[in-house]
Amino acid sequence: MVIVEFFSHKDNLEYGSDARAAAYLVGHVGFFVFNFVNFFYLLLVEGYIFGRLATNCLAKLAVIGCIFQLFSCFTSIYRYNINDEFSFAGEMGVWLAAVGFTVHNYLVSHFAFPFRPKYRTATLYGWIAISVVTCVKTHLDWDVSDFKYFRGYVGASVSFQFVCYYLARRSIKTGSVTSIENGSKLFEVAMLMCIVDMAMMMSKRPAFQYPGTGIGYTAVVLTAILGAGFVTASGPSTGGERESLNV
Repeated sequence: MVIVEFFSHKDNLEYGSDARAAAYLVGHVGFFVFNFVNFFYLLLVEGYIFGRLATNCLAKLAVIGCIFQLFSCFTSIYRYNINDEFSFAGEMGVWLAAVGFTVHNYLVSHFAFPFRPKYRTATLYGWIAISVVTCVKTHLDWDVSDFKYFRGYVGASVSFQFVCYYLARRSIKTGSVTSIENGSKLFEVAMLMCIVDMAMMMSKRPAFQYPGTGIGYTAVVLTAILGAGFVTASGPSTGGERESLNV
């Protein structure tokens, strides 16, 4: 007897069936594991062993995002474990995940706009507004939406993160910033992880699409740790000043 249909498309998994609950449960456990490892790496390795967490504002933001996503994953694991997909825990999970994505989207905006704090602030407010609209719309159409608004929101977030990594890489290539060693490769890897994330989401196979989002979260954590040196200006917009992402 097959317990988990790993390769089943979500449309082939009947609502309320044990097979659907099992596939989604496995997928969210995979996502949870990614965030669990990311969170404790930041806390124990970056914080305790190296002592760098206290001085890296990007890593601090990554920790916050991971915490909210951990709780969001837990709500999903809970509802699929009891096979109650559309319980109140589902709405709670959407709100928690929206906070996590908003924080991480603000984090990566530092790579796109390293010397334009007003742009980063606008990015933060913009994603807060988008998150609230998504969550409210999901609540209002809860009985018929099947999380479609939130799935679109996640796709938009990953696309935004990809663009930020691309802009960071382009800034390095054009010499408008002087970067950390292998900075260009770092953002290339992050872009690749976003592509893998999107591909796994587009597969619409629950056992794979949610761990795919975990890969996207890992890209944010990776750039938060290794990209904190993306700080030295050489372009005309800063007049040769330095702006540090470490505080």
